[in-house]
Amino acid sequence: MFDVVHLELDLELVLKTHDCCKWTKANGIRFLCEQVGANLGTGNVLICGDTVSDLPMVETAHEKNPNGTYAIFVNPNAEVESKLVALMKEKQVVVGCQEVLHAVMAKQILKPMFVMNEV
Repeated sequence: MFDVVHLELDLELVLKTHDCCKWTKANGIRFLCEQVGANLGTGNVLICGDTVSDLPMVETAHEKNPNGTYAIFVNPNAEVESKLVALMKEKQVVVGCQEVLHAVMAKQILKPMFVMNEV
């Protein structure tokens, strides 16, 4: 079973669990961490999103690791941005398009390769 959520520009299909509870992306991130043996409570956690359905991931990570959780959201609406800023304070960034997010992430991923080649 699933619910249909009408957003400004999208429709989101939200799964329900076997007992008909609403499944959120917070459930998904907890499940993923269990499966790969990751711990949200240690190290740095980067959550990327763009809509209200992504906020539960941010909330869950921030609950477990308030000092190590960061968020980048792509062009969220005013309501989502307001909630993100209220929760994350200075540990969040809003970018205008996905290409900016991709460029930043690529630079961070490729950075160690350039440093290694300079040695």
